[in-house]
Amino acid sequence: MSDHNIKSKQSLIQQLREVAEKETAWLEKNRLLYTQKRERLDNLIRERGRSGGEVSAEEQKLSKHVTLYESKRAGMWDLASGINREEKNLAAMKARRKKKKEQISEPQMVKHLENIGFAVSKETGRPLSKGNSPPAKTLLRPVLKFFYTEFLRDCCRDYGIKVGGTKADLITRLCKVDLDPEYFLRQLSVDQLEDVADVLENQSDIQISWESEEEAVRTLTWIIDGNTGLEDSSSNKPTQRESQNVSDVVVDLWRDKSVTDVASARSKQASAKRRLAGQLNTYSRCPYCEEKLPFERSHVDHIHPVSKGGLSEEYNLVLVCARCNTAKSNKTLRAFCRDVDLNYDVVVARLEMIGKAV
Repeated sequence: MSDHNIKSKQSLIQQLREVAEKETAWLEKNRLLYTQKRERLDNLIRERGRSGGEVSAEEQKLSKHVTLYESKRAGMWDLASGINREEKNLAAMKARRKKKKEQISEPQMVKHLENIGFAVSKETGRPLSKGNSPPAKTLLRPVLKFFYTEFLRDCCRDYGIKVGGTKADLITRLCKVDLDPEYFLRQLSVDQLEDVADVLENQSDIQISWESEEEAVRTLTWIIDGNTGLEDSSSNKPTQRESQNVSDVVVDLWRDKSVTDVASARSKQASAKRRLAGQLNTYSRCPYCEEKLPFERSHVDHIHPVSKGGLSEEYNLVLVCARCNTAKSNKTLRAFCRDVDLNYDVVVARLEMIGKAV
């Protein structure tokens, strides 16, 4: 994690605090007025209930003012939760950065050099050669493609390798060092994990399925770590005998499944979709593009992408149409709105209307 990312996080927290201060001042300034208007509105509603009359202009005006105050008050709770969450993330980032800056002992340095393929002289502690470099983890490619170029450059800096070139160049270099696939897989969404599984199935001739997101991460980690010798689809394929040997080794873990088994294995995503079904009772259209959205054709999207720190919590999940889900991918909401020419403020208003904190 670079110092730039820490400074960006600090700036974000400061901006959120400034907004919170302004909102708190406004709520305190209007609190007494709100209490009076709330009381007057309740009286008008009771009188109308007894007389059976229609809603008066005064009642409509008071209702609008009271609703505005109450919505701002509810938004303050979400804002306070967001600030608390970002402060925890910042503390974790600083702890990781501090750990990286700590002085590395000679045994740790020797171990690191051996891990990246150097044969180290035990007497001098100097690297002799790089002839026994570890096999490239080519199956890590479909995982790394989901991350931004700047993030990949940070990873290259951490491993002391060249940071220039295109995103594809960075991925090629990172596949040659001893990366931990599990670290990267845990930052992907369920949809992205399924995309990775599809690519690995094509490259390794192994049928992949899982019962939960946690199992998906363990499963894909095992595949990537255990099959580093497999080539990309553009390179030479293993011989039929080699493929058969691989299948024999993992036959207890990977087996062909029926359509029903696969649907059951991916039940976590379906469960999240069912939990969000109530959204369509409030707003029956895609909150991004306003296309009519039947439940059976809806997709679950992370408002703030997992690859940028978003969580698979209900406040960050929303049902959208397939077209918007595909177009948004791992973009931020603002970048997505800009790319497809949507009004960001209007989209945010629709998300807030259905109870999402943006």
